[in-house]
Amino acid sequence: TLKGKDIIVETSAHPFTFFGEPAVQLIMRDITEQTKAQEKIKKTELLFSELFNSSPMAIVLLDNKGNVDRVNLGFEQMFGFTISELKGKSLNEFIVPPTLEAEGNDLNSVISSDKIVRLETTRLRRDDILLSVIIYGVPVHFEDETIGIFGVYVDITNQKVIEEELKVRNTELD
Repeated sequence: TLKGKDIIVETSAHPFTFFGEPAVQLIMRDITEQTKAQEKIKKTELLFSELFNSSPMAIVLLDNKGNVDRVNLGFEQMFGFTISELKGKSLNEFIVPPTLEAEGNDLNSVISSDKIVRLETTRLRRDDILLSVIIYGVPVHFEDETIGIFGVYVDITNQKVIEEELKVRNTELD
């Protein structure tokens, strides 16, 4: 700039004739703020992506129809299913035990209706082993519309086993 400040510009050149002589008209537009805003968006996306992917909890992102959009490594390790197997499909088909099918369907509808849900239940791993989990379901909104659902799964299977052992021992002590 005239003040010596560096800016980012978008430039276009257009040839034309000026008083019978060939000339070029240069048009420059300051895009410094736009570029800075794009960099902030990229940084935010990177931070979110890192948090999503590296979380030790199992996290799934469902689209507005309840189908799998993304899962993190924690989800793949907990349940044994990869994103390539789940993408675009209903999660209920894979991890909800047949006896809890209605619960799985109800959970999606409750979350889609703007409520944050915490539910203690069981889910199936790929190898048909039941896991005791706490599910946190959080709707994702954009401009007053639910565009997706985050599901966070916390494995509490070991705690449940310990609780059962304590109940047995307490009964024996009684």
